Amino acid sequence: MATLPRTQVESMRRQADLSASKRQNADQELLTQRRKLDALAQESGGMSKEDLRAMQQRFDAANKDIQGELEELRIQFGQELGKQALENKRALAEIRRLAEGNKRDLDSLNEEILSLEKSVKGQFERLEKLAQDNRKQALYYYGQLRNIVAQIDERFPDKYEVLYPDQLQPGAYVLRSVLGSVLEDIDRGNFEAAIGLAQTRLPEAVSVLAQLEFYHTAFLNAEMETKKTVSALMTRVRDLEKPKKTELLIGKGGEYEDKYGISYWARELFEEIKRRLADTESRFDICDESHDSEGLALIRQDADKLNDQLSACEQIEANERRLHFECCECASQVFDILDSNDPGLWKLEELHINEEDLREPVYMTLVRPEGYRITVACYPERAPGLTASGIIRCELEVFDNGTEKDDAARCCIIYSNIATILAAGGISLDSQPRSELSAANSKSFIHSAIDHEGQARTKWLNAAKKAMGLFEEV
Repeated sequence: MATLPRTQVESMRRQADLSASKRQNADQELLTQRRKLDALAQESGGMSKEDLRAMQQRFDAANKDIQGELEELRIQFGQELGKQALENKRALAEIRRLAEGNKRDLDSLNEEILSLEKSVKGQFERLEKLAQDNRKQALYYYGQLRNIVAQIDERFPDKYEVLYPDQLQPGAYVLRSVLGSVLEDIDRGNFEAAIGLAQTRLPEAVSVLAQLEFYHTAFLNAEMETKKTVSALMTRVRDLEKPKKTELLIGKGGEYEDKYGISYWARELFEEIKRRLADTESRFDICDESHDSEGLALIRQDADKLNDQLSACEQIEANERRLHFECCECASQVFDILDSNDPGLWKLEELHINEEDLREPVYMTLVRPEGYRITVACYPERAPGLTASGIIRCELEVFDNGTEKDDAARCCIIYSNIATILAAGGISLDSQPRSELSAANSKSFIHSAIDHEGQARTKWLNAAKKAMGLFEEV
């Protein structure tokens, strides 16, 4: 509200006080004159008319003067009051004018202040809302990144990063560090920085998670397939180790008891396969623990190879078993043919089958009443290929008395006669008769045949290992 100047107010106040003082003085003067008249009236009781008339005239003159002064004072006082009223009116008008102007200014200022406050409040609210929105957005992106990192930590082992360091980028460790940085920015109020960092890393985290899902799924599939393959291989090995109860006797259609399994007939090959299978099991445990899908794939490849090698061993087992009994049958046929040609003259002195290794040659010694004897060795000749059956070789040596004084010429004649008889029965001899005397006897002949067959078998066994891939390290 507007106000008058202090000096103007003081002036107006002084003028009002002066007018009141003059009015009071006039009233006091009138009262004094009245008192004088009253005194004169009391004194005039003994005065003459002339004196009274003169006194009355003086009184009237005095009263006239007083009335004149009062009138003059009244007029002056009225003028003062009018002037004062006019001044007051002008002052009041000025006050009203100033008040109205000030009110208009105040209202305008208030409006400006209210507008400014509203603007500031709106900006503050917008900033606050923006800050809250940024915080919410930062927390949202932080939550998204945290969820992905949590899935990586909970579901996938760190070993994948060791196995696939180039593929899994930036890596779970980096993502964990980024997650901490985003949270620090949020705590400091750097919401835009937190949003930018989280938005930058979120696609990378999703990519890492997707790759981990891929590698983990591939590992689970590989684990299941490898376990199934290795388990089936182990079952097959155990089944192959079991002896066969009966087997068809080759050439005669009968049955015989067979207490040996593949671990006997293909001993060296089968034991090597079992050793490699044990290595494969150990490798499986290692790869399974380390979640190595590629390692499991290699194990399956090796297991498939071992499975093929077992199939080859089965064929070798069948061939070895057949060759052994064909050796036995060949020796039996030699005796039957000779006995049929000279009934009752041939006596079986010895029939040898190595129970420790039935794959060795089968040999026998026959004697005649005349004193000479023959030693027959039947041994397998294995085919170069793993699946080929092979054939039986038969060698024979003649001794006229079983001493170092054998007559070579006579032994040669006997050999030729026996070879002719056996050939007629369907058995051909691979050895040739001795053309001269030697120190050879029945035992030395057998040892020579066994050594020869052993060397041949070792050579074949090495070729078989090479053909089966068993010389290669797992």
